[in-house]
Amino acid sequence: MVGASLICSVLLTTLVVTNATSVGASSAPGSVVYQAIFSSRVAKWAHGVSPGTSSTFEHGDYVIKRSGHAEALLFAPGAHYRSLSATVRASLRRGTPVGMGFGTFCLAWSGKVTIFFSFRTIRGRGWQIAQGTRNGGTIVLMHGASPALRMDQMTSVQGTCNVALDSKSVRLMLSLNGRHYATTTVAVPVLTAKWYTGIDVTSTTSAPTIVWARSFIVRSTALAGPTAKLS
Repeated sequence: MVGASLICSVLLTTLVVTNATSVGASSAPGSVVYQAIFSSRVAKWAHGVSPGTSSTFEHGDYVIKRSGHAEALLFAPGAHYRSLSATVRASLRRGTPVGMGFGTFCLAWSGKVTIFFSFRTIRGRGWQIAQGTRNGGTIVLMHGASPALRMDQMTSVQGTCNVALDSKSVRLMLSLNGRHYATTTVAVPVLTAKWYTGIDVTSTTSAPTIVWARSFIVRSTALAGPTAKLS
């Protein structure tokens, strides 16, 4: 579950202690606008970002440890766009129990409404696209199996959030290791705010979840029309 208070506290903490690593200034569709290769330690992501979650740099990876039944959101300190695609390349520790996983997310505020979507692969449960609810929980919009996926090896999870030109719907897409798995469109309150994005770590058991992240990349996915970058 993603509580609104947790989202706010994590976001504020991350904005204070991180520095952006932007790549170029182009907002053309598909262009890389933020890139973190964690082996270089160029991207200074937050450590210890929320209760029950810690993170360190180990052996060229950004290692995230999560305990308890919940999601942990680790916000990327990069450029924020109206339409974007975020890709994390990561793995779970070998022997991780069923029900634990990772992915990416998009989060924005429309007035007092939090708009949240996550794109995850979960050990033993396949892939999911989920949406945040008004009471701070999440509902699964789409799910399916990914039998060829080995999460103890490096796996790429890509989540895309494209806002329609009328700002009243978002097109969501999920890909795993470069293969497209799902697309859906969701109506939203008029959305004029920028997206925040980052790594989503989820756990449905009390055992610790350990994710080894190798890289995180954000691309602009703006379609034809006014520029999608928002300040």
